[in-house]
Order: sequence, then structure tokens, then C-alpha cells
Amino acid sequence: MRIAVLVKQIPKFEEMQLGADGRLQRDGVELELNPYCRRAVSQGVELAAARPGSHVTFITLGPPSAEDSLRESIAWGMQHDVATDGVLVTDPAFAGSDTLATARALEAALARATRDQGAPFDLVLVGRNSVDADTGQIGPELAQLCDMPFLNSVRHLSINGPLVSARCEHDDGWLEAEVQLPAILSCAERLIDPAKVDDAGRAAVPADRIRRLTAADLGAGPWGQAASPTWVGDVKLMTATRAQLRDPDAPLPDQVREAVKRLHERGAFRDGRRPATDTHTDAHAVAPSRPGEPLTIVVVEPDRLHDTRELLGAAARLTGNVLAITADQPLPSGQLSSWGADTITNLEGAGAEEDIATRVAQLVEHIQAVRVTRPWAILTSSTAWGREVASRIAARLGSGLTRDAVALERVPAPQVAGKPAV
Repeated sequence: MRIAVLVKQIPKFEEMQLGADGRLQRDGVELELNPYCRRAVSQGVELAAARPGSHVTFITLGPPSAEDSLRESIAWGMQHDVATDGVLVTDPAFAGSDTLATARALEAALARATRDQGAPFDLVLVGRNSVDADTGQIGPELAQLCDMPFLNSVRHLSINGPLVSARCEHDDGWLEAEVQLPAILSCAERLIDPAKVDDAGRAAVPADRIRRLTAADLGAGPWGQAASPTWVGDVKLMTATRAQLRDPDAPLPDQVREAVKRLHERGAFRDGRRPATDTHTDAHAVAPSRPGEPLTIVVVEPDRLHDTRELLGAAARLTGNVLAITADQPLPSGQLSSWGADTITNLEGAGAEEDIATRVAQLVEHIQAVRVTRPWAILTSSTAWGREVASRIAARLGSGLTRDAVALERVPAPQVAGKPAV
């Protein structure tokens, strides 16, 4: 069995600080292997140890100092008598990479390792996310680029022949899933005991176990910031303005009336929403209700009506031209329109995340091709489901992506999504 494990070196958690450019400072701070990547390393080695003749390749993208993360990973394999090697992808050309540019570089590194070793990988393991950026985007983006199935936050894992059976930790429950190899899996915190090797063990790794690849070795690119549709803007302090009005002795009906009055004054209620213009089951039949006005798309996650209501309300405040996309779960158009949808499309036969992402991306490509309107943004819930769908769409369209956005702003160019940084 051929296994690839993608690892990342990060600043120690207690030393994380933002620099003037809004990015984490890495110079002059102590670095370590990302905790979730330690699970991926341990799991890859355990799977290989149980299958004689298996080989594990550890790959990282980063500065020259990231070699230490490969040394620790390889040393863990050596301690368990597993054949291992490492690939350090390093070049100043990769500076400023967002998650999509990073996924593209890792895809190229996997392809290069496949060519050099003469055989494809059966399994690719990644950490659920890195604790410095906490995006969880690279795994599903890489899966989209490699056209492979993806399972997120795997807590229990078994492999029988070409079949992977897994139990995945999701936001408020468990997902039992099966996929065929080759596949990409992200490792949850309690999947397995983490790999940890001391300084002496890392120093004992032979130098010839690690190969270096530069940007030129991976192809023409572009790479780094030039290939990144998402970038870090100004760091802003978030403040909340509160009226701080309290009248606990007033009768409850009076308190409720006063609260509703204040919400009206703040514009929390919107009146006069017209019904959605139409409901479609054929994605290519979509005719957004306000041609020429920027379009915001909301991908509706099954069984998450509260999230859907929040997303549609936010979308309506942004552009006033909102397309709600459901997947094999048509909801009453009056309900969705009352929450902010102007047009509704149901994707029949789209069940799995990769299928939904493909269909949504095809719809966006169609809208752009016929120039009905300009899609401004695609919103999904910040859940395991939503993150995979959004990551796959972004990889397919080559678009920017922000996880856990807490504020959206329309400006002439570019559009802005605010994300909590500390």
C-alpha cells in the first residue's frame, strides 16, 4: 500500500501572534508539527505497518525549517519499521499562498512523487485542520483537484481491500461512510495517539530520506500569492454597540414591545419582500429575477433551516438578488422567499458533497457564460458539510474562500469577508 501523509509546521500555540500584514509571525518563534498532522502521521504508519511492503511518503510545503516536521514524521516510521521518505516543497515563489494555491502545489507534489516512484498513492492522509489558520479547506480542495473522494474528521477507520469504512465526527453528530480507494481522509483529534519524536530521534534521520522540490520542479505555475484568489486585508477590531437598556421591573409584555420597537429602529425587520419568482429543478433553466444586479448564491444544507434562514437574510442585505439552491430536498418557495430568496433551484439527484459542489459550480459557469448576471458570492453554512461543498466549489472555479466569516461587505473590488483572527 502506498500512503502519502501531508503535514504542516506551525508556530507553537502559545507563541502565535499576528504581524503587521495580518499573517501569523513565524520568524523567531518556536515551531512544531501541527497536532492534527501528528494523528495523520501516526495513522499512516500504523496502516503501513499492518501491510507488509507498504511505503509512506511525508510531504510538506513550507520554508527550509519545515524539514524538521519531515524528520519527526520519518523518525516515527523508522521506530515502527516502516519504509518512509519525505518531500520538502520549498521555494520563495510559494510565499503568500492561500489554501487553494497550497492545494495546487500539493497536488503537483503528489503527481511528481507518483511519477518519480512509478506508482500512484492509494491513500492520502491530512490533518483535519491546522491550529494556526483553522480553515480545514486544503483537504477538500485537494480532493477536488485530484478528483478523489474525501472524508472529513475521521475518528474510526478500517480498510478492507479497496474499501474504506469510516466514522466521521461532524458538528453535532456522526457520519458513517464508505468510499473506494484511492481517497483523501482528514484525521480527527482522537483517531489515534499522536506521533511524537524527541530531538535525538529526529537528528538520527538520514539526510537522503528527504528530497527537496522547488517551484520549477512542479511546473510553470503560477504559484504563491500570484495564484491566490484570497488574501489578507486590513486587521480590524470588532466592536459591538449595545443600548444597554434594562427594565426588569416592567411587565413582560411591555419588555417585549420595547425590544421589538428597538429592533425595528435598528432595521432588523424587512418588509415587502416579494415572493420568489420561480422554482426550478433544472439548474440550467435558472433566470435570476433581477438581471444585471450582482447575484448572491446560498447553498442550502439539508436539515439546517436555522442556518439557511441566517444565510438568506445576510445575502438579501448584500445584493437583493438571491438564488437559493437546494439538493434533493425542495422546500416551500414561500418559506425561502420570506427569508430572502428571489429565485430557487432544486438540484435533483445531487446527494453527496462532491456531487452538489460540481452541480453548483456548473450552474455558476452557466450563469457566467450566458451573462445573465454576475455571481458575487456563494454562501454555505460553516459546518463540515458546508466547508467541503465550499472548498470543492472554490477549487473548481478557482475562486477565493473564507471559512467562518462573521461579516460580509460589498465594495467595488474586491469583495470582503471578515474572519475572526484571535
